[in-house]
Amino acid sequence: MVCNRIKTADLINGYGPTLNDLTDLQFVTLTIPNVPGYELKKTIQRMIRNFAKIKDLIRKRGTAITGIRKLEVTYNDIRRDYHPHFHIAISGKEAAETLVNEWLNHYPKANKAAQDVRKADSGSIKELFKYFTKITTNNKNSTAVHITALNRIFAEIKGLRVFQPFGIKKIKKMATEEEITRLMEEKAAIKENKPYQEPKEPNAVFVWSKELNNWVQRSGEKLVPDFVPWRKNVYFYKRFKYEADFWPNGPGQNPLGNPDTNSGFLTVCADLDAIR
Repeated sequence: MVCNRIKTADLINGYGPTLNDLTDLQFVTLTIPNVPGYELKKTIQRMIRNFAKIKDLIRKRGTAITGIRKLEVTYNDIRRDYHPHFHIAISGKEAAETLVNEWLNHYPKANKAAQDVRKADSGSIKELFKYFTKITTNNKNSTAVHITALNRIFAEIKGLRVFQPFGIKKIKKMATEEEITRLMEEKAAIKENKPYQEPKEPNAVFVWSKELNNWVQRSGEKLVPDFVPWRKNVYFYKRFKYEADFWPNGPGQNPLGNPDTNSGFLTVCADLDAIR
């Protein structure tokens, strides 16, 4: 979650100013019906291909299309399936509405009411870059963190572009004088055929103390002196829920040939260990 906040800040700084300069910025949501886990990867790949086709079609019709697309996937712990969808910031209401209409042509079974076009604001930009999946589910009555489902989502989006700009570019971060100096030293070392070595920092050994919730040196010095963890964070792991991932290869398809379609992935792994 910490890494995701850092990534969010980087994306907002890189794309935010450009998006805010676009004319009549619209925030669009494109959805499809939920899918089981074993169909998630190919479903997302098909969505990305169809979005590219629609984008090119709109351009060929003479409508300029600029903005950025984000992939998001959430887990429904009641139905035990997945909801891949797109959030898009796009210039122009006409382009936004055309995008929705063409999306529904590609996905006639999608709920028309679930597609959304609204005027974008500063909150929309933050929402766009916030995350690609939620740690918790959309179930308001549950605080569980479904580890198996999260692992499935992370595995299936590997190698896919979560954020895809079209017609705009990310503002490049300017290097500091310190970074430029280091790069010049590294370049000079390479030119002289010498290995570049980072300046050495004083060594210090810290060991994690469960009782103090901190990294501590042998002398007793804490790495973060005034750090006091929130109680809810200390016991956050108690919200973790591990469950069998039903039908790893499709409904009724168990790698071991077991006719019991409720045998989940964790059970299959246990059986494989027994066979070994």
